[in-house]
Order: sequence, then C-alpha cells, then structure tokens
Amino acid sequence: MNKWLKDYGFTMDIIQEACTRTVLSTGQPSFQYADKILSGWKDKNVKTLADVRLLDAAHQKKKLEKAAEKKRTPAPKPAASNRFNNFHQRTYDFSEYEKKLLNQ
Repeated sequence: MNKWLKDYGFTMDIIQEACTRTVLSTGQPSFQYADKILSGWKDKNVKTLADVRLLDAAHQKKKLEKAAEKKRTPAPKPAASNRFNNFHQRTYDFSEYEKKLLNQ
C-alpha cells in the first residue's frame, strides 16, 4: 500500500478501483494482480478515475476495431481434417477387369 500511495502517488479511489477489478477478474483478492494493474496505470500516467475511464474507453475502442478488422478479413480455409482428402482417385474399368479374370 505504501508503494501505491507514496511512490505511485495514487489516491484511495484509484487503489480501490484496482482492487475491485482484481476481485472481479480473479474471483479472489490478490496484491500481485492489483499491483500489476496499478503499475500499468502508473506507466500510462493515470492520476484520476477519469483517466482510468479514458483508458477503458480507448481499450474498448481498440478491441472493437480489432473485431471489425477480423470480420473484414476472410478467415483462411481450414485444412481438411480427413487425411484421405488428398488421395488421388484411380480410374478403374471394373468390367474390363472382370472380362480378363473370366477369360483366364
């Protein structure tokens, strides 16, 4: 907590937001996870909850653009799961073989 308050200069509101996100994401309290969130915010020069909301909006926009790009780009055709798809078909004339067998 001292690192977050003194070194990073965050207010309790921002720390509480990181802790809330930690519990929502992991289902349990985790200081390491919260520290990762807060250090990321420090690197992005977050000072207020409004800055956090701006980062969230930018992240959401980027995510939507990526999803739209994925829809525009046609997916590559999946490889056949059956290994016999590339098998060269032979052309047999079975009636010809039958004649050869019967004439022996």
